[in-house]
Amino acid sequence: MGNESWSLRQYLIAYNIVVVVLVIVFLTGLSYLQAVDQAAEQTGRLLLFHLLIGSGAIAIGVVFAFGASRYVTRPVRAIVEDVEAIAGGELDRRIRPIPGREFQALVGSINRMVSTIRQYGEELTHGRAERAIAAEIQAAFLPRALPPVPGFDCAAVNRPAREVGGDLHDLVSLSAGRIALVCADVSGKGMPAALFMALIRTVLRSAAPRYASPAKVMRTANEACCEDAGERGTFVTTFYGVLRPGPRTLRYVNAGHNPPLLLRAATGLFETLDPTGPALGLLCEVAFTEAEVTFAPGDLLVLYTDGVVEAIDSTDTEFGEDRFRATIRRLEDAPAEAVVAGILADVAAHAGDTPQFDDITLVVLRATTTGP
Repeated sequence: MGNESWSLRQYLIAYNIVVVVLVIVFLTGLSYLQAVDQAAEQTGRLLLFHLLIGSGAIAIGVVFAFGASRYVTRPVRAIVEDVEAIAGGELDRRIRPIPGREFQALVGSINRMVSTIRQYGEELTHGRAERAIAAEIQAAFLPRALPPVPGFDCAAVNRPAREVGGDLHDLVSLSAGRIALVCADVSGKGMPAALFMALIRTVLRSAAPRYASPAKVMRTANEACCEDAGERGTFVTTFYGVLRPGPRTLRYVNAGHNPPLLLRAATGLFETLDPTGPALGLLCEVAFTEAEVTFAPGDLLVLYTDGVVEAIDSTDTEFGEDRFRATIRRLEDAPAEAVVAGILADVAAHAGDTPQFDDITLVVLRATTTGP
C-alpha cells in the first residue's frame, strides 16, 4: 500500500482477522490442555490458562475496537465542525483533508456541493439584481400619479405576480381636455411580458395624440404587435378609450380584454363594455370597431385584468366575477381609492396564504355629482 492510509474497510478486515486468529489460538490451546492434562490436579492450571487466553483476546479486541472508533469519530467530528461553519455562512471555507479513501471521497463531495451552492448563490444574487433593475424600469413606464380628470374621481393600481409583470394601465392627457385610458394584459409573465408591455405602452402613447379615433390608435398598436411578436405567439388584451370629461363620454375599443364593469348609480345594474375586436397581435391587418358609453353622476367604472377574478384560494377556487361584482356593489358609494383598496382586500382575503400567480391591475373611475 506504500504511504496510503488504510481505509475503514481495510481496518475492519484486519480487526476481524486478528479476532478470528485469537479465537483459533484459544480453542487450540484449550484442546491441547484437555488432551495433556486429564488429571484432576491439573484443573487449576487449566482454568488459569483459559483465563489468560480469554483476557488477552478481550484486551486486544478492546484495543482494536477503540482504534476503529477513533478512526471513525475523529474525522467525522472534524467534518461536522467544518460543515457547521459553512452552514453559518462561511461559504469560502473548505472541508479539511481527512485520511482514508472513504473520508476523502466524502470531503470531495461536500466541497463540490459547497462550491456549487456558492456559484448558485452568486448567480441568484446577480439574477435578483437584474430583476430589481427591470422592476425599476417597469415602474418608470407606469404612471406615478394620475392626471386630474374634471368631473371624475380616478384611482389605479398594478401588482405584478413577480418582480416584473405584463399588466399595463395608463391615463394620458390629450388635447382639448381629453384623457386616453388604457388597461392591458400581455400574455405570459415575468421579464419577457414586461418588455412587451413597455413596447405597447410606448406605441399607444405615441399614437394617441396623432389619432382622435381609438380604432386608428389600436390598429397602429396591432401592427407593432404583429411585427415584433414574431413567432413567439405573444398577444395583448387591451382596453383603450378616450374620455371627454365635458359630455362625460367614453369612446373605446376593447381588444379581447376582460369586459370592464360599469355600475349605474340610477338603476344599481351592471353594464359590461364587451370586446369589439381581437387581442393585439393575434390577427394582422384587422379592423377594430368602436363603441361609446355616457356617464351619469355616481356611475362607477372598473377596469381590471384577469389576475383579479382568477385569484385562487387553497382549494383552487377562483375569486370569480360574482364575488367581484358583489365587492363593487358593496363599495358603490366609496371614493375611487377606497374601491381599489376594497377589491384588493377581498381578493387577498379569498386567496389567504395562496401565492399570487397572476398580475393584478385595477383602474377605477367614478363620475362625480358635479360636472367639470
